Amino acid sequence: DVQEEDSSPSSSWELQQLQGERDLLMAKLRLMASERDFAVREMRQMAEHSQNIATEFESMAEHSEELVHRLEEVRRERDQALQASESAYEVSQMLQEQLVLVTRERDLARQQVEHLRDITAQCQLEQIVCECAQCHMFFMTTNNETDSCKWHPGKHMFNRWSCCYKQEERAEGCKVTKHMPQT
Repeated sequence: DVQEEDSSPSSSWELQQLQGERDLLMAKLRLMASERDFAVREMRQMAEHSQNIATEFESMAEHSEELVHRLEEVRRERDQALQASESAYEVSQMLQEQLVLVTRERDLARQQVEHLRDITAQCQLEQIVCECAQCHMFFMTTNNETDSCKWHPGKHMFNRWSCCYKQEERAEGCKVTKHMPQT
């Protein structure tokens, strides 16, 4: 009998102490379960947040691909614009060179016109050599025959004469007459 008493709780105080420990363990277990549930909620929220971030990254990756394609288009457009600019510059240079040549030719033509005016003025004074109003050739009034002047009564338009349809602007005239002095 004595041995049985030693193995079983001897007093209510020990029983209360065991029940207190059990209640404390149960409270700790409930607290741990609560903490576990909280941790599970936190992990779910973190997983959801991670999913949202992953979705945002995918969206950003797609957007960056679009930006890369647009950048490539802009680079192509820039290269085309540079080529056009270089071509325009080359054309500008050629036009500038042609302008210099045309300016020289104009100045030479002005000098020739001035020289011809001087000659015409001198000829008009002497009444020996005149410029023809029809063919614009110079002739001597003493040597003006009925077949001396060959000229075009029409206009040179669209690369041909309206009177005889010859194409060259300097083609020999189709009408033959005497020279007509300019007045």
